[in-house]
Amino acid sequence: MLTEVGTPIIKLSIQEHDGEKRLFAGFPNDKGLNAVIKEIPGARWSQSKRQWHFNLNRRVMELLKQKIADKAVLDSSILKTQWEELKGKEKQEKLSEVNEETVKAIDYFKLWMEQKRYSPQTI
Repeated sequence: MLTEVGTPIIKLSIQEHDGEKRLFAGFPNDKGLNAVIKEIPGARWSQSKRQWHFNLNRRVMELLKQKIADKAVLDSSILKTQWEELKGKEKQEKLSEVNEETVKAIDYFKLWMEQKRYSPQTI
């Protein structure tokens, strides 16, 4: 897929590959982009999905943004919703072992911290 100017669009998404969640980059075949993608640590080609994939972390996203900034456009619209869903599932799994009263107390404490203007990294 190309933009109006002819710049390739790289669609990022989270997919499962060999039993683990991976960050996939889908774009039309382009030798220049392939060369740049190969430079990113942990980049792998999936023959079955015919896309490049990476470890699922924010560091890889930052590297992609840096290296591809002038060569292509990153479309992370799908990725954002998938990332939020994944975080929600992880939170649910973590809290499934904790009783409901404790979960309410934690949520109340988080709200208190937000009202006291603690930084998001602290909360």
